[in-house]
Amino acid sequence: MTTGDSEQQEFPIPKVPDEFFVEFAALMKQLDTVNERATLKLRKIYQFMDRFSEYVSTFTVCGEGCSYCCQNQVGLTDLEAKLIEENTGRVRKQAGSSASQRELKPCPFLNAEGACTIYSFRPFNCRTLFTLDDPEFCKTGEPHYIYGSSDGRYSVYFYAKLNEILVKLNGRKPVYDIRDLFE
Repeated sequence: MTTGDSEQQEFPIPKVPDEFFVEFAALMKQLDTVNERATLKLRKIYQFMDRFSEYVSTFTVCGEGCSYCCQNQVGLTDLEAKLIEENTGRVRKQAGSSASQRELKPCPFLNAEGACTIYSFRPFNCRTLFTLDDPEFCKTGEPHYIYGSSDGRYSVYFYAKLNEILVKLNGRKPVYDIRDLFE
């Protein structure tokens, strides 16, 4: 759970409460068997992730007003872009070049104070990244310990499995960086 080679340090990560595994199993069954629109399934995924994030926030240092990680690339599926459009009034632009080939810029949904203006509809990847050590390391780019993923490789079981569902829901449509679709 580190983003680089730094001195080994132990971070006490508590055991995930059993209630999340029970809720997760019910969600997976529902996502697999219920015939609903993909955006409704995505909302259910987000609802679970929001509850799980409340738990994760008990042992991470991320907090309101901290938006250093909002400079990272954010993979955005077509399905997530559709949900953002439907609920925020923001219209996506024609997809541009890959964000991996340009300098990183702040997310187009950050306001002047660094707060997310689409927090309730933020993408999956935004919901999976937490830092365990000094949040200043996010700002400086120093290697540090994270919980979740900053690169789409999910070390957290729930995140990995839900990402698999999201990929299936998105179908064969490409995944873009959020900056490629919104200004």
